[in-house]
Formats: sequence, structure tokens, C-alpha cells
Amino acid sequence: MTYKPTAAEIEIYKQSQQERDESSSDEGTQRGSSSHGPNYTDYINRRVTYKEMRNNEFQEIFIRAVHPMTSFADDDDEFAPAISVLGVFFDISVASSSVILPLINWSTVSRCKTPIVLWLFVSAGILLIKAIKSALFVWILKTRRRDLKLKFIFDVLSLLLITLFELVWLVYAHTFQFSAASFECKYQTQEAGVWHLVILIMSLSYLTLVHVILIVVRLSCALRKKKGKVS
Repeated sequence: MTYKPTAAEIEIYKQSQQERDESSSDEGTQRGSSSHGPNYTDYINRRVTYKEMRNNEFQEIFIRAVHPMTSFADDDDEFAPAISVLGVFFDISVASSSVILPLINWSTVSRCKTPIVLWLFVSAGILLIKAIKSALFVWILKTRRRDLKLKFIFDVLSLLLITLFELVWLVYAHTFQFSAASFECKYQTQEAGVWHLVILIMSLSYLTLVHVILIVVRLSCALRKKKGKVS
């Protein structure tokens, strides 16, 4: 599903382009703004400049790169909220297992010479934060679906604070998970299943890495396409 701009957004974009081409004087800008005053007062209470429009365009491109299957214009779209709700329950269930399994099998897990328990506990925290993030995303879709700036800030902070730390934690897992001590721990805790749980969480982090790569590819392609249109 693709984003469908409103008539007001299209009109404002055309207006900003005309003002840029014709004149940059304050007088001309005021004339262009006042001609649409009574029709879109909720959107044009502040003067729309060309720089602001460019910022909005980049934010929209970025959001589409992060959420290519989500329609932020269609209020009846229930697919993305449903998937996000399922993600909340899945993250919570895996996070719970990451804490419960080591605790109920502490007598065997504590003999492992690798920091597997610490890694699982921190991973549980990451998964719980991701569940909260998914819940907030559902709230945005339900109440602030058309708030471009809010979605942009939300996605940037999620990538920088949550996704980046998750990938760093994945790299840390590689420092011990496939070592000789780790395989010894695997046989000691075979019934507990904690070693395989680490592999499961690492696989989820690999999916996150693929998602980040796809975001970069989609964003670069969209910016190149936009640059080609401008030139």
C-alpha cells in the first residue's frame, strides 16, 4: 500500500514550488500564503517554507523505507497494527523464556564457563524494550497515523537506541557462543535448552540486521530517484 497525500498537502507543495521559482521576497511569500488561508487553517497556521517542505519529503522517504508495507494514509489499514501486536506477544514470550529457563536450571547452567546467563538476561531486556516499541507503534497507528514528525523521530530513536544495541549484543554473542567452552556448556545444559535459546535470539538479531540493510538500500534508492527527478 502506498502513501496518498491529502489535497491540502499537494496544494501546499505546489505553492512552495511556485514561491521558490517566482520570488524569495517576504512580500511574495505572504501573498502566496494568504491565498489559501481560510481553507487549510489547521495546516497553514505557521508559514510553510521551502526548507520545511524538503524536510517533510525526507521524513516521508525515510518512514517509507522503514515501513514499506504500512499505509500511513489509510485509517482502515489494520494489517500493520495486527502484525505489531503479534510481535509484542512474541517478544514477551521469548524474553520470559530467557529469564525463566536459566533460573529453573540454575544448577546446570551456572557451571557454564561462558557468559550465557548474562547474555540471556540482557537479551530479555532488549526484547522487552522491543515489545514496548511495538506497542507504541500500534498507538501511533491508531491515534497519530498522519503525524509525520512523530513517526520520523520514533523510527530514528528506535534504530539508534534499540536496533544498534541489539546488533552490538549479537556481535558479543559471537565472541563466546561457538567456542569450545560453549559447546561443552551445550552438552551440560542439553535438557535446559538455553544454548539453543541463544541461537534462536541470535537468529532474530540476524533478521534485524537484514531489516537494517534493506532500510539502507531502500533509502538510498529513493534518494537517488528523487535526485534524478530534480536534476
